Amino acid sequence: MNFFKTLKTIPLLLSAMLVTSACSDEPANMECDVETIWLEIDDPSSVFDDPSMAYIYLDYMVSTEADGLNINWEVKPDCELGAYPVYFTLTPGATAYIYDENGARILFRSGDVVDFSDERKTIVEVVSQDGAWSKRYSLSMYHRQISTSTFTFDFNEGSYDFHLSAKGDPGNYYKFKPTDPQAIASLFRNPDDPYWKNGNPGFAISRSSATPDQYPTTVAFGAGPDGSDCVLMQTVSTGGIGAMAKIYIAAGSLFDGEFNAQKAMKSRSAARTATQFGVPFDRKPISMTVDMKYIPGPAYWNEDKVVQPAIVDEPDAYIVFYRNDGGLLDGYNVLTSSKIIGMGRLKHNLNPDGSDCPGSHPIHGLSAEWKTVKLDVEYPNGDPDPEILKNMGYSLIIGFSSSWQGADFRGALDSKLYIDNIVVECEDILGE
Repeated sequence: MNFFKTLKTIPLLLSAMLVTSACSDEPANMECDVETIWLEIDDPSSVFDDPSMAYIYLDYMVSTEADGLNINWEVKPDCELGAYPVYFTLTPGATAYIYDENGARILFRSGDVVDFSDERKTIVEVVSQDGAWSKRYSLSMYHRQISTSTFTFDFNEGSYDFHLSAKGDPGNYYKFKPTDPQAIASLFRNPDDPYWKNGNPGFAISRSSATPDQYPTTVAFGAGPDGSDCVLMQTVSTGGIGAMAKIYIAAGSLFDGEFNAQKAMKSRSAARTATQFGVPFDRKPISMTVDMKYIPGPAYWNEDKVVQPAIVDEPDAYIVFYRNDGGLLDGYNVLTSSKIIGMGRLKHNLNPDGSDCPGSHPIHGLSAEWKTVKLDVEYPNGDPDPEILKNMGYSLIIGFSSSWQGADFRGALDSKLYIDNIVVECEDILGE
């Protein structure tokens, strides 16, 4: 044995022994924190607005309340909560326990399944390595609350003005405007033109001698569901000038957007594009509720004024939300454009391709008695993009007609649609 070699080894052994002794004497960890925690979900986008929210960083996502630290996952309003594996990391040496429904403490391992149904809270206790310290956390998932805004439109006195005939601007008829401040500040924000649109200005060119009650869209005084005034839309004859353009009828209408009266009376094709639907809007429409009643006219005409005995006229009511980067929708595509992302419409019979299917048995459900109808807006391809919404990249249409085929110059003379008390519910996705 080499003595000098042995002497050189001794300090190294002593050093190792001292280090080992120091490690063994180090006190157990007193910390008892959850450092990271996340859920394992097959499709996080079906649960969260932002799929990355399945993972929580504890330094800014934990709230402290009287019962301890709360770890909450906010999920979509329509998401059905269930049970999911929960993964986590703790401070070194700490141990987690979960309390069952009977209050018993059970070892809780990373990856164990937790039931979040009914927004229930699950209590987790984390105990430090030395056993002297502990923290309690509650785990829960809760539905994001929808921040909503409501736009209301009634048609009592004060919600309409009278247009007086003038040179170059003929006709004596009523114009309708909102009185709800929210609607005035959004859908009808133009102070120079704060009115609903309809075909009255075009009708004035074809039948300037008509009295206000003979116009397609007029006031029905005292005829509302509560005895107040309401809007009456009726399908009427356009007279001789309309016949010259082969436009024999004018359906009563009401919508937000633009209307070019001169263009409307030139030809059928021009009339379809004279109506421009929608106004840029920064909220997600959810539904439209409206009081309506309807009386169909006795004889349905096709576009060539030929009576169709097997067809009963129908009204229309719709709420449409669309991407407006290609301009406004018109009479050709207001209900069919690929730009539409959400729509609610009065119930009708439709062809397999989705087009209107006129017939003798309408299913819209309206009659000569007032009925409150709710149209839910459906989004088959998902919610509006918040960034596009913020930049007013979508437009909202609210529309009504006394003849649902009126844009194609079909309908029954004397069909009458009465409406009142429009309520549009919207979700404030942007949190404004």
